[in-house]
Amino acid sequence: MSETRTPVAGIPVIRILAWSGTSQQAMAVTRSLREQLNSVLSVPRCGIILDFSNNRGGNMWPTLVGLSPLLTEGLLGSFKSAQDEARLIEKWQNKIFYRGESHNLNSAITEQPTYPARRIAIIVGPFSASSGEIVPILLQGQQNVRVFGQPTAGLATANTSFSLPNGGSVNITTALTVDRHGEIVETRLMPDEETLRPLETAANWVMRQCQSGGALNTHLPFGGE
Repeated sequence: MSETRTPVAGIPVIRILAWSGTSQQAMAVTRSLREQLNSVLSVPRCGIILDFSNNRGGNMWPTLVGLSPLLTEGLLGSFKSAQDEARLIEKWQNKIFYRGESHNLNSAITEQPTYPARRIAIIVGPFSASSGEIVPILLQGQQNVRVFGQPTAGLATANTSFSLPNGGSVNITTALTVDRHGEIVETRLMPDEETLRPLETAANWVMRQCQSGGALNTHLPFGGE
């Protein structure tokens, strides 16, 4: 789930919350997030804030596909299995691919934002866990992204649900998260800037980048240069 919050110093904020549900519900969640992103970026913006500080995990794919216009094209990261298999997570032609296949949630949406967010501030904290860490990891290291807040829970793993004979199920960790630079994330995600006032600090960073020109003119989202 996600919600648009009151802008901070004029910088729009989207709060990304934990979510789990059916495939049909995932389509609706993906569309809702993209609609919020498109609304925020319907006018020119220097930057945007994505708040994952209370995202305790769940299904990461609606978030990743919904936010895909903010991601650069190419390799975003991967999951490394116990058999040392690299399950690549990529973006090509504005779509998210997993293990070489277009993700089914790509079919949920076709609309792209009118304008790019040239700076992306991400907020994390100790309640950011699992997919609430993985999506920021896939964004961190992108040259127009900076992460603010406190270290995360340290649970950035891929889990698989297995059925039990008694009708229940159990989630077991089956893979580790690898960032876009090939580094395995085995501990907590560390913010680029630790702060107890992440919203204000993030907004100030975006504004400073706007005022200074930012020198962040490398590969920007939307597949463009």
